[in-house]
Amino acid sequence: MAFFRPADLQEAPDLGALSRYLAAKVPEFMVPSAFVEVDALPLGATGKVDRRLLVDQASGVRARGDRPYLAPRTPTEETLARIWTEVLSAERVGVHDDFFALGGHSLLATRLLARLRLELGVEVALHQLFGAATLEAQAELVETALVAAAAESGSLEELLDLLEEEESEAEEGARLALSAGR
Repeated sequence: MAFFRPADLQEAPDLGALSRYLAAKVPEFMVPSAFVEVDALPLGATGKVDRRLLVDQASGVRARGDRPYLAPRTPTEETLARIWTEVLSAERVGVHDDFFALGGHSLLATRLLARLRLELGVEVALHQLFGAATLEAQAELVETALVAAAAESGSLEELLDLLEEEESEAEEGARLALSAGR
């Protein structure tokens, strides 16, 4: 997420062009997923920008091009959403939300990894997390790691149970979505 003060600019920025320019110059995870207009940059006691207050100013701001909110659909997504809301101090998290657009940074990503290890017993590398910023993508990473761990431990029954549980959850979610659409 990037913040800007319109008073500092001579004309309104073309945020799409800025995003494309940055995408050509820096790694994808460094390109802001949202640009937030603020009246002033809040400063802390030391004169530095208070990032926590900046994120508070951006609450409710969605990233450009964001899809509408979609609630977690699987147990893994639900667990991740709960962890995200705690780590990011967010009200709610949907499957298309971006960890970094919601105020996440490398320290919070490290906390997220510790919680995944503690609560799900799964190891995910930090660089993988940066490459999978949405809740949906991180859930896929976690599920892949869970399957790999079950296969590595030789617990074929656990692996089959996990796959069956995910399949039944997906079928139930599809049934609910279809019945809600009627």
